[in-house]
Amino acid sequence: RTFSDYSRLCLYATADPPDAASVQHPLDLDLGHGIRLAGFDLHPVDGHVAAGDVLRLSLLWESTGTPESDYIVFVQIVGPDGQLVWQQDHMPADGFSPTSDWLTGGQVRDNYGLIVPAEWTPGTYRLIAGMYDPQSGDRLHITGASGDYVQLSEITNVTAQP
Repeated sequence: RTFSDYSRLCLYATADPPDAASVQHPLDLDLGHGIRLAGFDLHPVDGHVAAGDVLRLSLLWESTGTPESDYIVFVQIVGPDGQLVWQQDHMPADGFSPTSDWLTGGQVRDNYGLIVPAEWTPGTYRLIAGMYDPQSGDRLHITGASGDYVQLSEITNVTAQP
């Protein structure tokens, strides 16, 4: 809720800060530009959610070189009908770890939290992620995935119809 140009109240959820060395779902996906997606954590682990639940995601990025630009991470949830129902775009770690600051061999945890809205219909949703260049809008190609994003998981909304 916005109160003025200088104040607002936000309700949000965050992912637990897992150990950087451990990851629930290891991946080895190269995005080029010195960037690798090493894995992710997802809670609830089984991907079953209901209205009001908190869906928590933590991406583990690794630097295989020194990225030349500041790339933006996108995380999206796509509904059963193929329509985008939720999206968050920002620099890794909520802007606190721009890719141009990454050092070779370093790791960055990038956490997301979403309170599942009541208006989502029951069904299976796709959780996807990737990166893009904010200057051109071009997404980075992900070697080992099917193009310019990776499907991380399926999310099942089990909310009963009223």
